[in-house]
Amino acid sequence: FYAAFIVAPILLVLATTGLIYLLRFQLEPLMHAEVMKVEQPAGATQRVPYEDQRQAVAKAFPKATIASMTEPKGNDRSTDFYLSMPDGSSRDAYVNPWTGEVLGSLNPDTTLSGMAVRLHANMMLGTKGDVLMELGACWAIVMALTGYYLFIRGRAARLRRKVAGAAGAAMRSRHAVIGSVVGVSLLILLVSGLPWTAFWGKH
Repeated sequence: FYAAFIVAPILLVLATTGLIYLLRFQLEPLMHAEVMKVEQPAGATQRVPYEDQRQAVAKAFPKATIASMTEPKGNDRSTDFYLSMPDGSSRDAYVNPWTGEVLGSLNPDTTLSGMAVRLHANMMLGTKGDVLMELGACWAIVMALTGYYLFIRGRAARLRRKVAGAAGAAMRSRHAVIGSVVGVSLLILLVSGLPWTAFWGKH
């Protein structure tokens, strides 16, 4: 009970933030359409050259350093220039590729997907959060493996309790069946994510 009480919220945070990051290219344009979405002018077929777009960004942000550029993913999407600011922060500047107009900028750390990444990494608690997330993930592995052991060794006992109509027997049986299927995916997910943690990843 206590292990699940600690592990379940951590897994919920990891799953939710991971899903948000996975769908970031669908979610962010909906939330920031004013800078991420554009309208192709009628009859227009040629976009403004990237060099001209770069110069427009450099003029709008003279103290920033342009680190990279992401091409539009469609005719209705803007060009994204990633900027390094003098104070060490970063910005994403967006340009209308049809007109060369700088539409605005966003701090990537404050967007929904940016916050999801920070929560996913360490719950925004720095090293302590990183350790907490790693311990939760590692203990989930322990729970999954011991769950398989109990699933195999406890089949007869579960059946006896279910036949006898013992309290909670049906729920425990369902838990065992669902866990036996979900456990494999959970183990793959956890083990594939741990290389990005502090201790496991380092070793």
